[in-house]
Amino acid sequence: MKKTFLLLVLCLAGIYVYAQRTYSNQEFEVKFGFPYELPKGYKDLGYFGDLDKGFVQLSYRPKTSLKLQLFDKNLKVSKTSEIDIKSFPSDFVSEGFFEIGGKYYWLYSHFIKPDNFEILAALEIDIENGKIIGAPKQLVKQDRLTGEPIGTGMYGMSFGIKNKYKYYMSYDNSKLLITYRLKHKEKNDRINKEEVGFLVLGEGLDVITDKVIEMPYTESKMENEDYAVDSKGNSYLLAKVYETEKKKERKGEAPSYHIEVFRLKGKTEELSLIPLKQTSNFIRAIFIHELESGTMVIGGFYSKIARGNSSDGVYLAKINSEGVAAEFGKGYYEFPIEVLKSFLSERQQRKLEKKDDKGDVEAKNLVLRKIVATEGGGLQVFGEVYYVVVHRDANGRERSRTYYYEDILAMSIGGNGEVEWIKKIAKRQKGGGGNVWSASPSKFTDPGRGSMGFGYYKSGENTYLFYTDNIKNIKLPLDKEPEYHTDGAGGYLVYYKIDGKGNTSKGDLFNYREEEIKFEPADLEYLGVKTMVNRAFNGRLSRVVMLKQK
Repeated sequence: MKKTFLLLVLCLAGIYVYAQRTYSNQEFEVKFGFPYELPKGYKDLGYFGDLDKGFVQLSYRPKTSLKLQLFDKNLKVSKTSEIDIKSFPSDFVSEGFFEIGGKYYWLYSHFIKPDNFEILAALEIDIENGKIIGAPKQLVKQDRLTGEPIGTGMYGMSFGIKNKYKYYMSYDNSKLLITYRLKHKEKNDRINKEEVGFLVLGEGLDVITDKVIEMPYTESKMENEDYAVDSKGNSYLLAKVYETEKKKERKGEAPSYHIEVFRLKGKTEELSLIPLKQTSNFIRAIFIHELESGTMVIGGFYSKIARGNSSDGVYLAKINSEGVAAEFGKGYYEFPIEVLKSFLSERQQRKLEKKDDKGDVEAKNLVLRKIVATEGGGLQVFGEVYYVVVHRDANGRERSRTYYYEDILAMSIGGNGEVEWIKKIAKRQKGGGGNVWSASPSKFTDPGRGSMGFGYYKSGENTYLFYTDNIKNIKLPLDKEPEYHTDGAGGYLVYYKIDGKGNTSKGDLFNYREEEIKFEPADLEYLGVKTMVNRAFNGRLSRVVMLKQK
């Protein structure tokens, strides 16, 4: 009996040491919390809260309950609460968990028969005590709601719709914009004008805007590219407007479209147009976003000629608080060939040089990931090379897909409009699929991402990019092409540092295989000053991973 008891004590001690393992280098300290279990059949909603009051892991199981696991400063579960949701409508769907003005809300949708109404509702959640505050608040009630068709069954036949609502937060988290689309009145896109609902909520779910707006152009001429809301509650729509009734680019000529920006102020009845300077370049991957200063920035990539997914450089514009738009700095910032040639084979470099002679150098498959304001009124822009290869059998039927997340192109532009630095971060990641479910619409969740992609962190003049790397690349010089990391096959968490002068360095943090975990760096969450957290997991067993800058 004594031997059995001693063995149990030693095992528990081993778990404790294992759980509290820390890693440290010149930049960061990494601390692993105590193991805890994500309940079976529950979906991870992420971490919410702060280090002072404690933070919670939220998880939810359809038609059963919402669970809140509160952690103390030692990263150990100190309290578990459960909110019974069996009385919720049987068909309800979780839409996500949002912080608005320092309070936390769970949004869910459901369908009412026989009136065929789609309902969007919100519940305030006390995350510290694990309980619902008050009654649900109905936010949207529509009988013509539509979304994206769900392709299921044989031949991809559709049996419903998804993504009925889109969510956009202001920079300071004080306002939430919810948009939705209504079913078409006309089947002919040359006649039909899309109707879009704009719902802006402030603190306490106070309704600032609640309007369904008919678009100013027919669907055959207009593509809605992005939406945004600022900290004052104004909504924005960014759109491509085509000159003809066919949404088609002209090859080798000037664009057959231009960019328009619309603003909806408070309870205004109509969208107001904000004039934006037009040029002969083709604008791609464009989006609109609020900066800390309250300025709205419009960003994307551009190409000089129409050529699919290729980009010549970065495009930037801004809108001030008075609603006046202008190009940010020079407006267009081209990628230097010296940067694009980095990490390519000699053969690939020669091909690029030949294109340069023709003025035809571009970055392929570049997706815009992030635009961030810097001190002094500057901007940083981050793009990632992302593409999908579809594998088919001899009959042309799709059998599998491989997702590629590769080089990061980063550009920093000062408040004076001049380029401070441009960097190409060599990254090679591929995989056949991963955990892409996310409750936070602010996170990009491309299919198949898993441990791929990258996380971002800025401290003073230093910029850090976190990503999963192949262990073979740990000692690899920064000017050499790296080996591929395959999603699900271990990996090393590394960071790439760029200081204010553009100097670069790289550091490693921990080995996934040694910790026997899976980890998703793109989902790192800020939880306090110089602190980030994310969940490491292996089956149902999870641990908090905290990264703290020294």
